[in-house]
Amino acid sequence: MSMEQFADTYEQTYLKPLANFRIEATHGSTFGITRDEGLINYCTFLVEGRPMRQANAFFSDSKHYYCVALNTAGWTETEARDLFERVLATVKQSG
Repeated sequence: MSMEQFADTYEQTYLKPLANFRIEATHGSTFGITRDEGLINYCTFLVEGRPMRQANAFFSDSKHYYCVALNTAGWTETEARDLFERVLATVKQSG
């Protein structure tokens, strides 16, 4: 499975069923202490009529796929992205 297939499976299973789901941006990136390569996307949706934001980072090692996600409600896009980028900067895969 490619990283794109993993991200698509995650989105199909967990995000697309949500009301008004929309992907705002997707891009490849390196992040974390170990400079992991992966995909990052930002999306919006509604939960019980309330607007939500979710940021996702998808990456893998030789055996596993990972998704780090941040959900926020009532935050601006800038606030959510800033926090997510600080969290991603701390990611470290063990050898």
